[in-house]
Amino acid sequence: MISEDWRYSNLSKVQGFITEGTSLPFFQVDESEFIFRVENLRKIGSVVSFKGGKVCQSSIEFTESEKSTALEDHPIIEFNKKESKARYSFSLESVSEKPIFLVYMLDAPAQAYQIGIELKNDANIVEVFVSSPNSKSAELVSVLTEIIVSADTNLKHTVIGNLEKKSRLSHFLNVVQHADSRSQLFNLSLGGEYSRFDLRNYLCGPGAKSNLGGLYLKSENEFVDHCTKVFHEAPDTESQQLYKGVLGGNSKAIFNGVIKIKENCPNSKTNQLNRNLIVSKKAEAISRPQLEILTDNVKANHGMTIGSLNPNEIFYLTSRGIPQETAHDMLADAFVNEVIDQYVGNSISGMVKGMIVSSWPQLRGELR
Repeated sequence: MISEDWRYSNLSKVQGFITEGTSLPFFQVDESEFIFRVENLRKIGSVVSFKGGKVCQSSIEFTESEKSTALEDHPIIEFNKKESKARYSFSLESVSEKPIFLVYMLDAPAQAYQIGIELKNDANIVEVFVSSPNSKSAELVSVLTEIIVSADTNLKHTVIGNLEKKSRLSHFLNVVQHADSRSQLFNLSLGGEYSRFDLRNYLCGPGAKSNLGGLYLKSENEFVDHCTKVFHEAPDTESQQLYKGVLGGNSKAIFNGVIKIKENCPNSKTNQLNRNLIVSKKAEAISRPQLEILTDNVKANHGMTIGSLNPNEIFYLTSRGIPQETAHDMLADAFVNEVIDQYVGNSISGMVKGMIVSSWPQLRGELR
């Protein structure tokens, strides 16, 4: 029986990988682009690169341990349990002013990784997925990242899925926060035939706060599915969510967000918003923001929008001499930039904006 978390995900796109796993042969890829990207990232931060199911290079210390099996029960999660070779653990004890990049090369039809991070001081972690433009085969990568955020510690975490057309990605992020910790968790999804992002955020100590954000730009037959669950397990905790997407072609986006404020957690605050901009007649968005409140004296809001550009706003701009195509571009840029300005720090803003610019041309054409 399919749970509500997976009701709208088209698992037929990944079924063959799940059943066959690593019995599928490796394929030849052009590594020059992978090396080029890694070297560019080294200029602005530390880099851990993954290839062939293992750590390829690392500029920070890590340990290799038994892989985790205490995960949710679902075929893709079972695939991760089966196919991941080990659990790579990082303990970050000193302040990291520069980003720490975890870079995954999709160089096999099926591969899986398990990452464990214990955060004892402030850090900025960026997970980047690189698929080869020269690959003639489809590929699936499944990553489970578990992060423990110590008390009075700040975490910035970004997932960037900038994928080629045949790529499939499943990313499961589990973040546990202790008292007075802060987290900012952002997801950027560009390209890829199938992308599934699960996020579990546990606010376990009083004063813990989290800010979740996402941006997805999809065209053609691309599919993206976000399933977020935030658990307020202590009093005086706060969470914010803002997920926005632009959908063209025959693309489809799912947002399934649950916020649960448990018993004896007064003075908790939460706000959740998902907004979708549809730029073609065949694109589709399904949004299911949900609240489950089991205590009194809380503030909770949630909402969603699915629609096209506001004709009144277009009329306002064109009536002041702005060409219609330029007006469309201005409104779409404003829609996207709200998320970028809020969640993307200066250290990676140039890289993120460059990726978005390269994804815009087709969507801009459909806007007009």
